[in-house]
Amino acid sequence: TVPELDRTIDIQLLAWGRDMRSIIAVNMLQAVIHAGGMVMGAILDGKVIGYGLAVIGRKGADKYYLWSHQTAVEPEYQRQAIGLGVKLAQRDWALAHGYDTIGWTFDPLQHKNSRFNLHKLGATGEAFIPDFYGDSLQDDLNRGMRTNRIEVMWHLNSPRVEALARGIAYSTAITDFPASDFLVRSENGEPITAKNPAQNEYRFIEIPYDINQLKIENKPLAIRWQDAVGEGLSRSFEENYIASDCHSEAGRCWIVLNRIHTGKNG
Repeated sequence: TVPELDRTIDIQLLAWGRDMRSIIAVNMLQAVIHAGGMVMGAILDGKVIGYGLAVIGRKGADKYYLWSHQTAVEPEYQRQAIGLGVKLAQRDWALAHGYDTIGWTFDPLQHKNSRFNLHKLGATGEAFIPDFYGDSLQDDLNRGMRTNRIEVMWHLNSPRVEALARGIAYSTAITDFPASDFLVRSENGEPITAKNPAQNEYRFIEIPYDINQLKIENKPLAIRWQDAVGEGLSRSFEENYIASDCHSEAGRCWIVLNRIHTGKNG
């Protein structure tokens, strides 16, 4: 309802620390619903505490999919699997309406988002888009940084996504992360890029464990990380890798990419 949609304004302001220039207005959300898109709320005791917004997308002449533009949860209810619930409900809605794919973008430097999208949901990163939103997102997470994004596709009927949606652990069969396969890695806190990386089946790009704190403590270093990760992702996608997972251990985190076989590369 319109009063429920109005609560998304508060959630946008709280979840991202946004200014009013970046807010999606209630009338726009109502128009999206009327035109066949989706705004889905997580409601607790009559109060909207989270939501997901998706519009209809198209690739090529006749491939339609759902484009998930926003998923947000009020801060006091975060880290309680509510965002996961919204995404899984979005998946159910998409399948019921004839879509088998949902796409969206996310900031690869945000460790928790990378883990959620790639590891928890099983989406695959298939493109890198530099400075996607320009300087239009003047919020606490994006201010002063380029809005670099990974574009992911969530293939709703893939065995991995189906298993994860049912809460079943799905092994990606990779447990070893040799240093020689890191395209970007941390050395004394600095991002180091391999000059001649191997073209092995798997490749890894390290990201800061807490980019938000790093931006506060050392903004120039945060920007160097953004440059290195962006260049590494661009190169990897050009060399027929996709981002398939995100792994973290011992205070470090890295994006896992695996090479797809196109016939041109064997």
